[in-house]
Amino acid sequence: MGTSQKYKASVSGQPNWGKMTAALMSLAASEAKEEELDQEEQELEEDSSSDQEPAPQTTPTDQRKKTIERRRRRLNTQLDNNLRKSVSHAVRAAGGKKAVVSGRSLAFGHSGYAFISNFVNRIVEIAEVGLVRWLEDKGEGRLEDKTPQEVVTTILEFSKESLNTIDSTAASAALESLNDLLRNRLGDDLSKFDEKLRGLLAPGEMIEIIDIFFADYIYNHLSTSVFEKLERKYGQEKALRLMSKIKDQIREDVKALPPDQQSMSIDWKRQSGKDLLEHEFNRIISIYVPDENNN
Repeated sequence: MGTSQKYKASVSGQPNWGKMTAALMSLAASEAKEEELDQEEQELEEDSSSDQEPAPQTTPTDQRKKTIERRRRRLNTQLDNNLRKSVSHAVRAAGGKKAVVSGRSLAFGHSGYAFISNFVNRIVEIAEVGLVRWLEDKGEGRLEDKTPQEVVTTILEFSKESLNTIDSTAASAALESLNDLLRNRLGDDLSKFDEKLRGLLAPGEMIEIIDIFFADYIYNHLSTSVFEKLERKYGQEKALRLMSKIKDQIREDVKALPPDQQSMSIDWKRQSGKDLLEHEFNRIISIYVPDENNN
């Protein structure tokens, strides 16, 4: 989770990465307050359940519950605003929304677009020639000598690029997050891998994978900048817990996007497939950075 790499302002005239980090620290602080509210609610429930006397219509416990509810509503708004600010500052510091979603920004966007594009291309290649031939062509030996996990690892490794940057680190981590998803989709029977890999190119299937990748790619950019600071302030266990909640929130935000009919019939081998990747990344970034802030 933590890394010794540091963000540096690299785009002239744009806010630096420090604003993103500040917004993320505020977000983590809000998450910590939510944990405190959870604890208060739990203690309140325990107190209520131990009360054996008939309760009047309005009790101090009721008043505390209402107060906690109001505080939680305000906190949820604050959490949402801080997450939007964090992503917005990251996008602006990297050169703006157009540069990020098109993959032109080397600070944020390029590796994400390249890695997921490579991944889709690997699946298309396998669908065309079969897994046995694909592994042989890549010099990876025979299918029967591999475990299902080794096959998945090979596909993911051939989707990466050797770039020692924070952007490629975030993209690599996001690609690795697809490991469990692929293992679940493909199962353990190697004889069925070809059929199941072709199935990933079916309408809607690949888009779900792409969306999970981009959600985790955004998250990994944010966590790279702030985890060490959180660890120093809260300790490793709590820092991990806070960042996990932020990751879950980004995934939920992306999952809540309405289905896009444009993805229902796509030829991934053509330019339209590449265009759809940019379109989908733009839809996801737009959750946090509306078009009117596209600079």
